[in-house]
Amino acid sequence: MSLWYDCGNGFVKAHFARCDLGADAYLCCPGPSLKNVNPQSFKVPGVFTFGINTSYPHIKPDVWVGMDTPLCYERSLWWEPFIKIVRGGFQNQRCNAYPIKDCPQTYFADCTPCKDPSTMLDKRAHDTIFIWTGNTLAIALHIMIWMGAKYIFLVGTDFGGDKDYYDDRVLTDEQREYNRKLYKQQVLFLKSFAKDAARYNIKITSCTPDSPINRFLDYVDVEESLQYSQQRVPETKGQLLHATDATQCEWKPLIEHPKGVMVGVAPVHEDMIEWWIKNYKRHNNYPVVFADFGISDRCKDICLKHGKVIPVTASFVEGWFRKPFAILKAPFKKVIWLDLDVEVRGNLNKFFDYAKDGKIAAGLDSHNPRAFRKHMEKDAELYDSGVLAVEHGNVILEEWCRKIITAPRTYYFGDHEVLSITLYEMGMPIHPLPKTEHRMRIEGDRGGLVTMHWTGPTGKQHIRDRM
Repeated sequence: MSLWYDCGNGFVKAHFARCDLGADAYLCCPGPSLKNVNPQSFKVPGVFTFGINTSYPHIKPDVWVGMDTPLCYERSLWWEPFIKIVRGGFQNQRCNAYPIKDCPQTYFADCTPCKDPSTMLDKRAHDTIFIWTGNTLAIALHIMIWMGAKYIFLVGTDFGGDKDYYDDRVLTDEQREYNRKLYKQQVLFLKSFAKDAARYNIKITSCTPDSPINRFLDYVDVEESLQYSQQRVPETKGQLLHATDATQCEWKPLIEHPKGVMVGVAPVHEDMIEWWIKNYKRHNNYPVVFADFGISDRCKDICLKHGKVIPVTASFVEGWFRKPFAILKAPFKKVIWLDLDVEVRGNLNKFFDYAKDGKIAAGLDSHNPRAFRKHMEKDAELYDSGVLAVEHGNVILEEWCRKIITAPRTYYFGDHEVLSITLYEMGMPIHPLPKTEHRMRIEGDRGGLVTMHWTGPTGKQHIRDRM
């Protein structure tokens, strides 16, 4: 069933089937144009390379497919560390008297004769049997699609020309005639197959210049195509973290509720806790987690009457820079973070709806003080981190933490400065909170707000005067 390998105590099944390969797939064939392709060009992120037949040794792919006897290929192939897939029934074949089943990463494919190769598009289950039409190209495509390839680029698929192969081998007239007939069949196959594959959202593109398949397939130069494939990869730059730091920049796996609120409580502001709870309870009943930034036992007892307390007293960051690290501990699928000086005036349900599609919700800081722009680009917006709506697993939070933990302690002025830089560098994946729903003290109060952030010493004094 599908693939088999010899584990040393007999043959066992292997499954590589996926819905999506997660990278662009390049199928390298041994046509004459392969000679002009730099094999190192494929060794980049975002590119998964397949090779068939004698494309090796010029190409050392991630997966190689060959359906002929071992003597048809370079002997060194069998001892290469990449995956090699050969025809089922060849498990007793040898190369230089050595069983190929004992060679590293060698798998045997179950195949069944098939006159209609397009049926491979429906044969993608883990235990499928691969179609066999008499040529390696078709079964290689079946394996690629079975592994989840969505974008397939054909390299070295000349199907003719004044040479037989890229490696200058010379064929007899009879052998050359056999190949020419096979090429015509393969061109006709690809013409109909590409149309069928498109209905399954599988795109096949030619990267072979002057090939007859370019009459019906889009053609893109292979180097240009490889650059595009790399651009599909998320940002890969970033400072390496020590293991003890890296674990602090990851979402904690425990989720206890679909929606919940987290509020940070520091000793200097813990006298406002009852004011915050009273306002919150008047409009909401979502579960609450209090992020303990070193509060007293008395304050902790008050918090425990209304929710859960999670200590966030790590020594690697100080003050409100601990905020994103606290959010990563929130046991909610969607979490709304509130600073303790945020007055809750309405139901927070609509804020949860803003946290989706990889975006977070935050309010724009209209005050935009110069002190917070030391490391920000001129065209970057500054956002208020006092009210945030985030979905569990959002990478913005992890990158926000990474920037804080890798910078000198006095490098950034405030945590919302780092958040704003992170959002800017990640292409602004944010849903700004409307000013009709959320405001900061400096913007002035108004009716109908869901949250009002009483920022700064003046805002704290306003809260205490009201208390």
